[in-house]
Formats: sequence, C-alpha cells, structure tokens
Amino acid sequence: MNTLDLVILVTVFFGIIQGLFRGLVKELTSFAVIIVGIYGAKLLSPLIAKMLESVASFSPQMAHPLAFLFSFILLAIAMFLLAQLFEKTLSIIQLGGLNKFLGAIVGGLKFLLVLSVLLNVFDAMDERFHLINKATKEESLTYSLVLKAGPELWKEVKDKQSINEQNTHQQNKIVPRQNK
Repeated sequence: MNTLDLVILVTVFFGIIQGLFRGLVKELTSFAVIIVGIYGAKLLSPLIAKMLESVASFSPQMAHPLAFLFSFILLAIAMFLLAQLFEKTLSIIQLGGLNKFLGAIVGGLKFLLVLSVLLNVFDAMDERFHLINKATKEESLTYSLVLKAGPELWKEVKDKQSINEQNTHQQNKIVPRQNK
C-alpha cells in the first residue's frame, strides 16, 4: 500500500463517515437535488423569467439567470424539507439506524464515484504532465479499481437504458390482426 492508496482510502472513508452521520435520506436527497434542481429549474425558469420581466422590470439578460437560480434554490429547499419530513417518519417508526447504515454505504459509493471521475480526468492530464510516477500507479492496490469504477457504472447505466428502450419499443409495436 502506497501514498496513493492512502489518499483514495481516506477519501472514501470520509464519504462513509459523512453518509453515516447524514443518513440515506439526506445522501440521496443531496444527489437528487442536483439532478432534479437543474432539470426543474430549466423547466420553471422561463415562467419565472417572464414574471420578473413584467413585474420587476428586469431585462431578459438579467431575468433568465436570476429565474434559473431562484427556481433551483426553491426546488432544493422543497426537496430538503420533504427529506426532513421523511427522515422524521423513519425515526418515528424506528428505522433511524437503518437510515444511517444505508447512508454510510451510499456516502462511500458516492465519494468513490466522484473520485473515479476525478481520477479519470487526472489520469488523462497525467499522460501529458507526468505528475505521478507510473510505478506508483502500478503498485497501488486501489488506483486501477477506482479508475475503472466510473466508466463501468456508466457502461451499466447505458446498457440498462438500451434494454429499457428496446422493451418500450417492442411494447409499442402495433401487431396487425389476423382474420380467421
């Protein structure tokens, strides 16, 4: 085990500890806020921008970015409030411990995925700048595993998406009736 392994393990361990303290609900919410917030803000911001332009006399150049930011923040607050309500419900029905345990797993996996993306970017840059010795990477027990995690997950998601699209396409086919 070398320094590179220690950096990777400490980072993932930090994610596990953070997930343990935050719990599954907050871990999933923090991830969902990014996806739902951006998508929702993209849908809501044109309506809010029109309101800002007419009510507050903002120029379109000013109204659209402000509307996107306002929509994102509004959606994030709503999602976090729902998450708190759900978390309270879990505590009431005595599932708080399970929430924390699953949060640790999701937190570790989330940090592992982020680390994989960062290492892939770093690895591409390192081919040109040679920041880390090649022998250090080869001796590392975790570097190649973490490097592969993100691309493998992406491949699985794309494969599942392709299968779902094929199934949907087959279900939507119109089958001609045969007269007997």
